[in-house]
Amino acid sequence: MSVDLVKIAWAPGIVGFAISATMYGVTVGQSFYYARFFPADRRVIKSMVLLIFIMDTIHFLGFIQFYWAVLVSCHQSYSHTCETELPWGAYFCVSLNVSILRELQASSSMRISQYAITCAVQSFYCHRIWIISGANKHITVTILFTVILQLCLGSLCSIRTIQAQTIEFIFTTPLTAYAAGVSTICDAIITGAIIKYLCLRERFRRQPSLIQELTTVLVNAGVLTCLVSLSMGVVYVAQGGKYWTSAPAAILSRSYVNSFLAVERPKIYKRQGDRAFSTWHRNAYSNHHIVRA
Repeated sequence: MSVDLVKIAWAPGIVGFAISATMYGVTVGQSFYYARFFPADRRVIKSMVLLIFIMDTIHFLGFIQFYWAVLVSCHQSYSHTCETELPWGAYFCVSLNVSILRELQASSSMRISQYAITCAVQSFYCHRIWIISGANKHITVTILFTVILQLCLGSLCSIRTIQAQTIEFIFTTPLTAYAAGVSTICDAIITGAIIKYLCLRERFRRQPSLIQELTTVLVNAGVLTCLVSLSMGVVYVAQGGKYWTSAPAAILSRSYVNSFLAVERPKIYKRQGDRAFSTWHRNAYSNHHIVRA
């Protein structure tokens, strides 16, 4: 692959991959802390944390193989395979779908991607919105609709990419921008619902700091993922034949995973606070009896 093509096409992707690698380290750390502090958590939550971590790991490994094939294996190579064909690692970065094309060839496989991770995390938030809103059907149905629409667009993008088998298609198809736009709308609705039901209601503002901290984490995470999704659509319009969408594409799934794991952090702080209060209470009680004696 020519040096000029690497500079023009893959420079944004390399920057995004470097940021993504750092964020994956944060994901590993947050997953470790969750496993350490919540071994007895509900099985559904533990299974979801494990599933999302596995999907994110496969997605990250797919990016590693993709850039290894593009930048290392194909360095100074001008073959048709290096210039146009899609490395196998890219399929792990496309979507979580059973490939229809490969099924017809009697070889079905699961494709882990940002669309599957995004769908799982947003569905988790939708369930939380259902709880805090008092089972508000209008908001939850709207969120579910955007989640399903985004997954459908991602699935269509995956199938078209597998059929096209080219590097150019995966970063230039408008389906990527459409899915990012729907994801932005979904994140905006989720963030707005959290602000409405947790920040603006007087009874929640009087709750202990755990609720306030959880609200802050949710709002910040929602704004972050919303901005990353929005940037994906913006750079698609402005890229002009370059692969600029590869930068936010590498960061997006990691943003969702870390936002999902960050929601569990306030529970850790609460447990540590309860433990510290219990220790303080025992010491105070013991000292009181010593003084009386």
